[in-house]
Amino acid sequence: MRASAAAQPSPRVARILAAGVIALGVWLLAQAVVLAQQAASAHAQQGERTPSLLRWSLAAPEAIIGPGSEGIASASRVEGRLRAAGQSTVLDVSLALDGRPLPLDVLQQAQLVAYTDQPVTVTLIAARDEGVAGIEIGRSHLLPPGGTLRLPLHAPFARANVLRLRLQRNAPGTLDLVSLRLIPAQGRGCRSGWCNGAPEQLLLAPAATPERFLAARDRLVDERPLAVPAVAGVPAWLGWAVERAAARAVPAAGWLSLLVLAWAVWSRWRDHPPHGGGMAELLPLFAIPVLLLALGLPAPDSAVALLAFLVCCLAALLHPGGRHDWRWLGDSAAWRSAARVTAAGIAMVVLLLALDLLDGDGRSAASWSWERVARYLPWALLQQSLLLVAIAPRAGRNGRDRRSAALLAGAVFALLHLPNFALMIATFAAGSAWARSGVRHGALLPLALSHWLLGTLVVLTAPDWLLRSAEIGGRFLMPGG
Repeated sequence: MRASAAAQPSPRVARILAAGVIALGVWLLAQAVVLAQQAASAHAQQGERTPSLLRWSLAAPEAIIGPGSEGIASASRVEGRLRAAGQSTVLDVSLALDGRPLPLDVLQQAQLVAYTDQPVTVTLIAARDEGVAGIEIGRSHLLPPGGTLRLPLHAPFARANVLRLRLQRNAPGTLDLVSLRLIPAQGRGCRSGWCNGAPEQLLLAPAATPERFLAARDRLVDERPLAVPAVAGVPAWLGWAVERAAARAVPAAGWLSLLVLAWAVWSRWRDHPPHGGGMAELLPLFAIPVLLLALGLPAPDSAVALLAFLVCCLAALLHPGGRHDWRWLGDSAAWRSAARVTAAGIAMVVLLLALDLLDGDGRSAASWSWERVARYLPWALLQQSLLLVAIAPRAGRNGRDRRSAALLAGAVFALLHLPNFALMIATFAAGSAWARSGVRHGALLPLALSHWLLGTLVVLTAPDWLLRSAEIGGRFLMPGG
């Protein structure tokens, strides 16, 4: 008996081993998700006669982005067409480029399919970046009844990150937009990955981390924006399967999230006590958000997926199996505990800043503004509410000791940051510490402020080779994301 007891690891060693296994699992999961999503993206682009960068179905919501668009709010989508409001004489459409630069230097002409009962002046405007004045690259006139309009293009600069389609009439009337297509000049497209009338496929090898793989992918996209980056060693059928699953998951997730919310409200109304282990409740509450993230959702254009994600978060907070005795402010001990976690996190941030200064490759903070930092505070409050009220109490059931329960809560918290590997590791470590402090003191605001401060500092100081961005889901996978 003594020899057997001596052979067993101490609780501290067991927890260290458990943390290592969780970190390895996070790495494997993040790698698998990113590589599968890139395979799905390659399959989608190879299935088109032209890549999505050069063709837009103007009736599709994902073809148009809100910033810079005028008249979209009053426009409607009818029978595969985008119909401008009858009383409006101007329609200014900002087209989605999915984070990829548009190679103006290889383009020859644009083809617009539209129908109108009034003469329309059609202008294509390109800009190097958002907030920079655009330059006209093509102009022509569309006469009734419309049809296919061809606009010769000229390139004032090589790469554009903004493309706008502007249509102006002298009098109100009917105007329907169907599609816009850009056509490369013969022979010149090979400079950007478009050869012999088809996109060129370029294979990328997996890297040590998803961030490094996506950075290599982004460099390739910047150099050859019309090429299709595919993953070496990943079978084509996997890309097809992930693409189909993502397309079908959005409506299913919307309905399932409503069922989860109804279950949570019904359980709270009936005041049902928690049944079974904590994982039995964590699984239905968070399976849909984790699955959406693994499928590359919510993406910028998937409002239903984002709503389903948030509805499941609301259900987790409403379900009676969570914690009820939490407080907003807490006592001085709660603030001291949060301060200790924050101080440890700041020490790690200082180390990251030192690594950044040595590496010299710039920081991810370039895309963050003070407005975004301010908006991060309510998001940190929501996340910390989930950790304190929904995740940590359930992780502590089934007789788990406080430290083991904190590790489990941190692991679940990390899953909600898929597929961003660096962010998952950071939230696993910080989430475990926040969960332990939250279980002991039950105070929300000290931990939310700690989350907001540390999250902001990490984004502002982490080197790009480590933290590619602070996005999750589909936004993390976008070129330049």
